[in-house]
Formats: sequence, C-alpha cells, structure tokens
Amino acid sequence: MEGWIKLFRQLKDWEWYSDTVTFRVFIHLLISANYEEKKWKGLTIKRGQVFTSYQHIIDEIGDESFSKQNIRTAINHLKSTGEITALSTHNGLLITIEKYSLYQSQKEKLTDQLTGSLTLNQQTTNTNIRNKEIIDKNKLNNLYMYVRNRAEKYEGLTDTDRRAIVTTLKRLELYAEDDSHFPESFIFDLQLKIYAVTELYKSSYKVYINDLDEKQLTLKFLDAQKYCPICEEDDISKFMGYLIVCLRKELKKE
Repeated sequence: MEGWIKLFRQLKDWEWYSDTVTFRVFIHLLISANYEEKKWKGLTIKRGQVFTSYQHIIDEIGDESFSKQNIRTAINHLKSTGEITALSTHNGLLITIEKYSLYQSQKEKLTDQLTGSLTLNQQTTNTNIRNKEIIDKNKLNNLYMYVRNRAEKYEGLTDTDRRAIVTTLKRLELYAEDDSHFPESFIFDLQLKIYAVTELYKSSYKVYINDLDEKQLTLKFLDAQKYCPICEEDDISKFMGYLIVCLRKELKKE
C-alpha cells in the first residue's frame, strides 16, 4: 500500500495514546482507510472507511499477543469517544473514521485548523465541555445558520473591510470555495472562525489582524471553546468577547 497519512503531535495527549492496543488499532485503521471511494465485492467503501474483521486486523498488525477480544475492546473504546462508527455485517465490519476528512485533509492548513481535535475529545470527556456531536442537533443547526449568515454578510463593515476580510481568510487558510465535503461540526467551527475574523474587524482590535496567524487563532479559538462553550445563540457574544481578549493578550506579547 502506497501513500502516507498525517498525524498531529497532539496525538500524544489523546486519552487512548497510552493504551497500546487501542492506539495501534486506530493507527492501523487510519492507514487502511480508503483515501477515495472504491467498490469492493458489490459494496461501496467510501473515503475514510475500511471493510475488515477482528481477525483481519490481528493478521495485518502481526502481533500474536493480540486476541479478538483485545481488538473488540479497542473498537469499543474508539466508538465510545466518537473516533469511529462500526457496522457489523455477515462478512465483517464496515468501519468509518468519523473525522477522516479533518485528519487527512488535502489542504494542510485546513487540516491543522483543529489540531486539538483528538485532545478536545479528551477535554470534553474530562471537563464536561460541550461536544457538538452530543448537544441538541437543532441547537447546533440554529447556531450554524446564525453564524454562517452573519459571517457571509459581513454585517456592519465597509466594502473595503469586506475585501480585506476575504484576503485575511485566504491568508489564514480559512477560505473554502466548497465546504460541502466537510463534516457538519467542522463546518461549524470553520464558520465560527470566519465570524471571529469578521468581529475582529468590527472591534477596536482591528489593528492586530495583520499580525494574526492561523496557529494563534486556532489555539485561542480552542481556549475560548473550553471556557465559553457555545450551546445557545446568546453564548456567541460571550465566546467572541473572550476570544478577542485572548488574541489581544497574545498579540501584545510580541
């Protein structure tokens, strides 16, 4: 099998990193998953999916100390934290890596936008931060439409600032011509970042925008999500206020 996959350094902070079997199984699934949709024996195996079995995983990993029970437990671990879903069939398992497009995006910096994805799953489990995959779906959709509409309209800005925002988004690799292939939760975070840049232009901290880079925005974005989780539309203003304060402090350090 040719090609390569991307791994984030933050993987070492993942809750299953020290679980030898679960870690090895997840990496094996990442390597084995289809990079593009293919047909196999009448089945359509989509990008980010792999058709396998417990025994096949053992055989491919090549570690005789692994048992089917070990693999089954590892699969259940990964399902419990939302890394994968698994559909049992009479021929084996159809496994879907839920955030494959995020982990293995063809645009490197788009992939890096949520470098804390695995870490964030752990933070969500440990500190009760809201997880967009388990909060009320209607709330997420309403928030998404609110943020998307505000970001696309660039409300309260001049034409010059609107053009400047598009330039900034392209520089930060946040400008996507087509986001239809992204997972819904990823699109929400992407739109929220676009909204954040828009709000920065409307604030007194517009002067800092040219010094902002993607890494700074992402780290402070994750901090803001942690301390000002968004579950209701009213939470967005609190989130934005905290994010702007974080960015201002970060940029003033320089």
